Amino acid sequence: MDPGALTRHLLKTPGIEWKGNVEVGSLTRKDLMWEARSPSGGHLGQYPLVVMASGHRLPALLQASDLPAWPLQTVRGQVTWWKGDPAHPLPTQPLAGLGYAVTLGEGQVLCGATAHPDDADPQIRAQDHAFNVDRFKRLSGYSGQVDETLLSGRVSWRLNARDRLPMVGALPVSELPQGARLDQARLIPRLPGLYVMGALGSRGLTWAPLLAQVLVSWVEGTAFPIESDLLDAIDPARWQVRQFRSERQ
Repeated sequence: MDPGALTRHLLKTPGIEWKGNVEVGSLTRKDLMWEARSPSGGHLGQYPLVVMASGHRLPALLQASDLPAWPLQTVRGQVTWWKGDPAHPLPTQPLAGLGYAVTLGEGQVLCGATAHPDDADPQIRAQDHAFNVDRFKRLSGYSGQVDETLLSGRVSWRLNARDRLPMVGALPVSELPQGARLDQARLIPRLPGLYVMGALGSRGLTWAPLLAQVLVSWVEGTAFPIESDLLDAIDPARWQVRQFRSERQ
């Protein structure tokens, strides 16, 4: 799958208006609306409903918006690509296991990816290239030579929750009313009009379509496409439930 082509296709959906090159630094509740501001404090707009789907920048947005933090972790990843040796066949199908690989056009190979938690280094690393190439050879059985001087790559970051599950749903309130039940996530009160879809880790393309349906069902109040126990497992209020249950033990 070509992620860029898929994204461009989805952005053509009727009703979507794309505004790029805009960074939301914080969100504030004002006059029954959510006000978005730039990192410098400039006004970006007011909206009745906002979904925070900001990838690895979600923790910073939560902090700047005075919203409760969750046990999240940013993971640095580096992918590698190069032109394969014509004398040695390349995989004809995508591979996945301990790593992944796909053959692109004109004999180009893409493989990866490394995973380094809490690593903000944006520079391409030779040792990460070597790791990716070695894992590709073990995964594919490729025996051709790889010219390390011709390796290219890209560094990016993904966001994981500590329990390795995504977070989808309405944000819970930080100050619970007296007598509120905390033993089930679905009973915890929510902030009006503010939702999150994050911590998809390295499975964004796989999980996002289904989780988007979950989010729409939450907003519209219609039946969810997943079982209630799965919904509780990805609910952003699950941390409050776990803390409550641990304190009662």
